Amino acid sequence: MRGVLHLSEERSASYPRLDVFDGSGRRRIIVRREGPLPIIVFLDAQERPRLQLLPSRAKLLDASGKPVAVAEAGARELLTVFAGGRQVAAAEQDEEGASVQLGSEGQPVAWLGVSESGWKLSVGGGRLVLLDTLHRPEPAERRPSIGPLYGLGPPARSRYTFAGARGAPRSVPVLPWESAPLEFDAAGSTTGLAVHGERGPVLRLENAR
Repeated sequence: MRGVLHLSEERSASYPRLDVFDGSGRRRIIVRREGPLPIIVFLDAQERPRLQLLPSRAKLLDASGKPVAVAEAGARELLTVFAGGRQVAAAEQDEEGASVQLGSEGQPVAWLGVSESGWKLSVGGGRLVLLDTLHRPEPAERRPSIGPLYGLGPPARSRYTFAGARGAPRSVPVLPWESAPLEFDAAGSTTGLAVHGERGPVLRLENAR
């Protein structure tokens, strides 16, 4: 598994984005911006989107893209997704901002949040933090950056490059990934059940691990 950090460009702004690829080079997880909110998209081994997690909604899709199950959350509620007896992701929002997280609270893998001060992407339990231009430190020239994102510099060489709307393709950092992808249709079609937990709604997946 490899995590690839790069930019998601929209109009004149750039935002942190994380794509996770398996050993065969197939994209399995995307952590990015969806309008004003962060989102996690889980893909199956054929790179089809199967689970979308926003702070307000978790939606499970079948292999054809048809919705199978939905869990919805209100403000200040924690929305979690469980598969194979483990928490695989969570999301929440309040008046100060919104966030999505891969992994559990005790073992966070990646976290993307937005607030009035801008966007922030944390990987590996905070071992790497990537900030957007609104978080830009001063003096900026003393800090490594990838375009307008600060906290990590571009590698001299990389298996992956990113071609944005502006400028030539550039090499992007590749990180070793600690968690396995979410496998769907493990012993039959993956289904989901929305229940209420102690801190908010929970989407429990069956036949996924």
